[in-house]
Amino acid sequence: MEGPNYGCRVGGDLELIVRERDYDQVAAQDGRRQLKKSVVMMASRACIQRYTSLLDTKAANHGRQEGSRLIIDNESIVAVKVWMEVFHRQTPHDMNITIRDVWWAIHFGNKYLLERKEGAELTNQDVEDEDALKPAKNMSLLSDWFTRYYNIHEKYFKGKDDRGKLRAFSVLAPAYWFDCPQIFLDITRHIAYNTAGHIENDNPTKCIDQYMRGVPNRALSQLSAARGSQRGRLEKFLPHASPPCLNHEGQCLDVIVFSHKQSLLKTGIKSLFSLADRKRTLNELLDNLDEYEFSLTIINTGSHHSNGPVTPLWSTKLCRDCTGIPLARKAESLTSGVLAASRSVRKNFGGLCLDCMHKFKTEGDDDDYFRHDEPGKHDQGCRVEHGQPTWYFSYMGRKELMLRHQGRLAEERRKKKQELRERATYTLVDTRY
Repeated sequence: MEGPNYGCRVGGDLELIVRERDYDQVAAQDGRRQLKKSVVMMASRACIQRYTSLLDTKAANHGRQEGSRLIIDNESIVAVKVWMEVFHRQTPHDMNITIRDVWWAIHFGNKYLLERKEGAELTNQDVEDEDALKPAKNMSLLSDWFTRYYNIHEKYFKGKDDRGKLRAFSVLAPAYWFDCPQIFLDITRHIAYNTAGHIENDNPTKCIDQYMRGVPNRALSQLSAARGSQRGRLEKFLPHASPPCLNHEGQCLDVIVFSHKQSLLKTGIKSLFSLADRKRTLNELLDNLDEYEFSLTIINTGSHHSNGPVTPLWSTKLCRDCTGIPLARKAESLTSGVLAASRSVRKNFGGLCLDCMHKFKTEGDDDDYFRHDEPGKHDQGCRVEHGQPTWYFSYMGRKELMLRHQGRLAEERRKKKQELRERATYTLVDTRY
């Protein structure tokens, strides 16, 4: 017994029976899932034929026809409804659906849509060829709908669930498959700065088959590499050696360097690569650094912790040149340096760019991709604005090609510096005569 019309407003001359299976229950011995519910929808036969393979009995994936009815089995009723409204050029009005149904929309699109991305491979498996990263099916029909859906629920998806896991992981795949570059840029940046563990797809459906696909592993690896790069960048800005603003030697330098490290410790940061701090997110570390304030800590070399000779001067005061105004200036310089490092890392990585990932702007040409590696050109041809870090980590080609490109750039910079030095030397010699 089929349920009533599910409220799909499209209407038409074809009766659809959509059967949704229960994935919360254990499957039967033959692998089939128990029927959860079944509803009737009316749709246009012409629209179904235009966009899908449901009525094409020769296609690998098609619906089962029973008289004048078309049976669509093992799909989400809500997801099918969204697709039908889009096929009939109507705006889906239900913005309160679950992310599980959004993923089922990916499943339906991968299984039944006819239109493919231009230049995309038939497979979307994780192989060496970067073309396999391009979504094989063109699901951009749902781009506007998902953008509105995400904008309404953005705050929810940037929060955490009951397990403490970031909900943003579940948004990666819809943004990728529905071709939403701004959402993908935003959500990948949010994940990079607000997670510390493994970056992975979060499939909320419990359905695992060839059509329920997340973001390819290559893209997830690049996102993880981008996050690690920002930690390395922060570590570079906060060296454990002498801060560059100090030019003194001996005991005063030791006292100020030690005080600098102690001031860092007071923010709660031990070492960015220590076991404790590796479990903390970038934003947590940066928030701690924003609380940095240099304070002088006198080294007491007379204590039992010191291996050096007892020097009363170290335990009582700094030299005249390092006290008063000079010390205040050093403290201000150290504090501003740490805060500047925090600001620099916060704004460095903007997220991953779908257009760079798919190289649609370069027609798949690696050399043309590398020609974009100039100030002002990194986002040329992209639908979103971004800088060099996003361009770099959005490259899905072979790593050795990027390394070769960077090697060429380094060699070109070295030659330019050499030419400038030679010109400066020639000018200096020429002015003497």
